[in-house]
Formats: sequence, C-alpha cells, structure tokens
Amino acid sequence: MVTLKCRTPAEARLVRENFESAGVIALAPQEEQMLLQYKKNGYVEVQVPADAYDSTGDLRSVVEFSISGSDAGGLRFIQKLFAASLGVLIIPGLLIFAWLLTSYRKQGLQREAKEFKFWFLVGVGAWVLIILAALAFSL
Repeated sequence: MVTLKCRTPAEARLVRENFESAGVIALAPQEEQMLLQYKKNGYVEVQVPADAYDSTGDLRSVVEFSISGSDAGGLRFIQKLFAASLGVLIIPGLLIFAWLLTSYRKQGLQREAKEFKFWFLVGVGAWVLIILAALAFSL
C-alpha cells in the first residue's frame, strides 16, 4: 500500500474519487475519523495499492503535484517573519506568541505550531545575539 497525505479532508475525498473513477480502490477514513485525523495530524491519509498506484501514471502525477506543491501547508514567509519579530519584543511578544501557539494547536495545525515556535525561538536567539554584540562592542 502507498499512503498519500492529503492537506485537507476535501482533498482526501477528491483523491479517493479520482482513483476510484480510474478503477483503483482507495482507502480513506470515514468522515468523522477523517476530521479527527486532520485535526490531530494536519493531514488525512489515503491508502492506495502500490501496484495500482504505479500503473496510473497520469493520475499519479496529478496527485503527487497537488500533495507536494508549494502550498503544502506550513507558515507563509510573513508569518515566519512575524513569529521571529515576536521573539525580539520579549514581554508583549511572549504573550502574543503563547496566544497564537495555543490557537494553532486548538485548530489541529501541528505543523504550523511547530514552525511558529521555531521562528519565535529564532527571534529570541537574534535578540540575544544583538545584546551580546552590543555588550562586546561597548567594552
């Protein structure tokens, strides 16, 4: 079996329907389980027999493009920049960071929460380096 990770439940349904219209049985969770899986992981898994997946060249290329395209989840550049700037702002930044991180996690956006945390820490690290550099040059 080949496991495809779809960005949304709607995409998982579309992938399943496309494979089934080509005569390939695709396994996807029921609606309720699909939503739970999406909230927990940030994606929905659809399973397809490996030999059938390999034999559907045109359909496979469309599915792989839609799943691995440039919009495959995660934070946009401006969100990363915002997270890093929150790390420099310390007190208000920490409060806003905690609020947004909790929001990402409640929405089931685990990947975004992880990236947001990383970029916040990059901002904190930049702030520390700036302070250390200022201290070193003042001596």
